Amino acid sequence: MSIMLLTSAAAIALMTIGFGSYEYIAARNRLMENVSTLAQIIAANSTAALAFRDERGAYDVLASLRSEPSITADVLYDQDGTIFVRYSADETKHRAPARAGPDGFAFASGYLEGFEPVRELENQRLGTLYLRADLGVVYQRFWLYGLIAAFVMSASLLLAYFLSRVLQDRISGPIHALANTARAVSERGDISVRAPPSEEGEFAVLTTAFNQMLSRIDAQNSALKENEQRLHAQLARLDLLQRTTRAIGDRLDLQSIFQVILRSLEDNLPIDFGCVCLFDGSTLTVETIGAKSVPLAKTMGIEPKSELPIDQNGLSRCVGGVLVHEPDVRGSDFAFPQRLAAAGLRSFVAAPLIVESKVFGVLIAARTGANAFSSPDCEFLRQLSEHAALASHQTQLYTALQEAYDNL
Repeated sequence: MSIMLLTSAAAIALMTIGFGSYEYIAARNRLMENVSTLAQIIAANSTAALAFRDERGAYDVLASLRSEPSITADVLYDQDGTIFVRYSADETKHRAPARAGPDGFAFASGYLEGFEPVRELENQRLGTLYLRADLGVVYQRFWLYGLIAAFVMSASLLLAYFLSRVLQDRISGPIHALANTARAVSERGDISVRAPPSEEGEFAVLTTAFNQMLSRIDAQNSALKENEQRLHAQLARLDLLQRTTRAIGDRLDLQSIFQVILRSLEDNLPIDFGCVCLFDGSTLTVETIGAKSVPLAKTMGIEPKSELPIDQNGLSRCVGGVLVHEPDVRGSDFAFPQRLAAAGLRSFVAAPLIVESKVFGVLIAARTGANAFSSPDCEFLRQLSEHAALASHQTQLYTALQEAYDNL
């Protein structure tokens, strides 16, 4: 608002100075024209008095200027340039030159003075008229103009102040809102902030475009963060897969391999329940239960060497070689999902253990939350089941070779 007031004041001041200068120059020019015209008239009326040396008549002609308040001295000179008749309201204050000077009028300090020739005919000069005009009238007009200009300037500034106060919210409000939003973004890095909507034409377009830009930046940042999180999760799963693979590579029996796999899942993925079941072609038998999953297993009545029903909810498809993901088991009519739901488990993944296109087991992982397994989680469990199946097959081959060697 202060900038608006200063701008208005500067504009009004420049305009006032310009008009004041013009008025001062115009007033001086008007005074010059008026005095020159008046001098020509008085000179024409003074020809008879100078021709007949009539001092009384000449005095009366000069005295006719008493009605002109700006004329402070008027003198008639004869042909020799000496004073013939003098008229002045105050002769002690306004002294006229002792002799006639060159023709013409000019401004001096505080007054206008000059000489006008008095001619009877075009070439016969009878004398000279001297007039002096005070510039007080010009100064009075100029000061009056200054007072009016000062009043107009004050009134204009006052009006500008009230208008700026009234229009500030409509004009400066949206700009301040945009500035505050930009400051919040730059200082706090908060891309979620938005500028309040505006209803003022161009400001509404500007605010909408600014908010759309922030929305696009926010969406891009969110996508980058999601991609970064997905990449970190993928790298973490890859590292977990490598560590688990190295760990099971040192094991020589199925029980140890399955324990390593389940402990790794419980500690790192993590999962709330995990077990490995073996499939002999018709029956699915629990082989190993994770150490942290034992309490939940007891709640569900699942123990090592116990059989799990192969129902159509997922296990039948899993023993058929398909990875099964059930995001929410509540409301299921099948036995195994009901046992999971009764223990507070809401979602599970069953990954088949396949060797040479034959399913010999199932890796089961469950969590308490619904929709708790993402697509990368399912892919990780699929890859882990492949490594586990390969390690188990190698262990079985090693065991078979060891038994054959012992029988020799």
